[in-house]
Amino acid sequence: MSGQGRNGHRRNGQGRNGQRRNGQRRNGQRARRPVVVVLALVGCGVATVLTLFQVGVLDSVWEPFFGDGSRRVLTSALSRALPVPDAALGAVAYLAEAVLTALGRPDRPKVVLAAAVVAAGLGLAALGLIAAQVFLVGAFCTLCLVSAALSLTIAGLVLPEVLPAVERVRSRVG
Repeated sequence: MSGQGRNGHRRNGQGRNGQRRNGQRRNGQRARRPVVVVLALVGCGVATVLTLFQVGVLDSVWEPFFGDGSRRVLTSALSRALPVPDAALGAVAYLAEAVLTALGRPDRPKVVLAAAVVAAGLGLAALGLIAAQVFLVGAFCTLCLVSAALSLTIAGLVLPEVLPAVERVRSRVG
């Protein structure tokens, strides 16, 4: 039998029908968590810089590509539509993601699901803010796009943990 080890398991880390074994799936999820925490902390830093500009602490933000695009995006009517700077909400969400992901484990499926909800919110907000830059403001902000890329990456890394967490919550309830 080609591709199988002595114990009958496939050498490529997959069991029958090409499915990954549970231990390896958990190890993959565990390996992603520190990456998500670091990305979320970087996102919190980026959002904090944007917030400091929006509240007037910083006179400018780093903008290597789009001229005055960052200023136009960060001072637009859309960015002022809420009672607090929109970037501040992003900073709080990134920090919540970092904490929830750090606390999440297979034996804490509700924490994992809470992290997934925050990650989904970050991802959806990223898509909305990109669309707003294109269609409403007509300008781009480099750090805003970096933040969006971080949000979408975090959402993609957290997504695979949702189904196993839902199954664990259901098995505890039922």
